[in-house]
Amino acid sequence: MHTLVMVLGIHFGALGVGLLLGGILSLVAPSQEEIDANRRALEKMRAKGWLRAQLFAFRQISTARGRAFETMATHWPERPQSRKLIYSGAACLAVGVIVGYFLGAFA
Repeated sequence: MHTLVMVLGIHFGALGVGLLLGGILSLVAPSQEEIDANRRALEKMRAKGWLRAQLFAFRQISTARGRAFETMATHWPERPQSRKLIYSGAACLAVGVIVGYFLGAFA
């Protein structure tokens, strides 16, 4: 019986991590409007020259690294499916941690 509970706990933990990661990554992904706006700005820079387009692309990459939490905060109310993934992942991960705690995995 303990083996079955341990296997279920491991699977709940793995499912929780997957759902949590999927929810977070779907929140960070840009919307279609953001992609179109960046594409239009890049096309304007390409019209001015190859070097300006490259510099614009590098600038976009460097600013996108620091905007992950800002992007998540702006997309949070717009994407209910991502929130459901995060909540489900947290619940499954909690069940996995509870099962692991009672089986002595953290002792």
